[in-house]
Amino acid sequence: MQIYTNQKQIIEYNIAHNNFLQNLCLPLTKLGVTTFSYVRFYNNKVFRLTNNLKWNEYSVVNNVVNNNETEKTLEATLVQQRFIGISRHLDEVNLATLHQHDLYDIIAIYEKKQDYVELHCYATDKKNLDISALCLSNIQMLFDFVEYFKIKASHILDDAAAKGIFIPSQFTIEDKKSYTCILNNHKISINNDLISEFKKIVSERKSYLLCNSQKVFLSYREMQCLALSARGKTAKEIALILNISPRTVESYMNQIKGKVGYKYKSQLIDLYYLNNLKNCQIDK
Repeated sequence: MQIYTNQKQIIEYNIAHNNFLQNLCLPLTKLGVTTFSYVRFYNNKVFRLTNNLKWNEYSVVNNVVNNNETEKTLEATLVQQRFIGISRHLDEVNLATLHQHDLYDIIAIYEKKQDYVELHCYATDKKNLDISALCLSNIQMLFDFVEYFKIKASHILDDAAAKGIFIPSQFTIEDKKSYTCILNNHKISINNDLISEFKKIVSERKSYLLCNSQKVFLSYREMQCLALSARGKTAKEIALILNISPRTVESYMNQIKGKVGYKYKSQLIDLYYLNNLKNCQIDK
């Protein structure tokens, strides 16, 4: 099968960052998760990162994300805002393909964001067969991990967006009216020390604002942009300080607005100071 230019970019981009991704996924590895994938579905394009290079090449070249199963899942996510699926619900053909790549027990979490659908996917090899039960029993750990991942890998995500490293997709991200899904509730226990260690690692540099008595979690990059903006810096000045583009700065600020439900930057700055964050430390 011919590998097209944009497919090759995705494959090479994952190879270039694989050592970083492997180290970043160590908290998951200790729990028995052997493969982690992070995917963003935009209108008619997809970006993906994974620590499993063989699976990445196969799935990109064979256009695995563009199938009816994914389309149905995205529709469910657009209705419900969040969709959680496990591999035991897949058909025999899809399961056989996964098993050929030593991917057995899998949990996939889809979440609707402002202008894309986010997928974070966790899988084990044949030696660790009950990861979906573990994850569903401790589901908050996965949401904590993906926030941790986005903070630590923000430079990779920003760089990929700036370079346009996407593969074409048949999907459009638009509101849907109805869909129904079912979530399995099987539970499993795990060593408490491992869970405590995991939580300690992934909670690092996680920030939030209190807005209407609710915690609104921000990525570290979002908090950096907000803090610098509150100190009177323009988008261009913030971009120079953080070594990102002004457009990316504006994107972060818009993401924060979407999270808290505000329209204006002045409202964000007021909220920042109401949270008593005037001494927030900014690292590059």
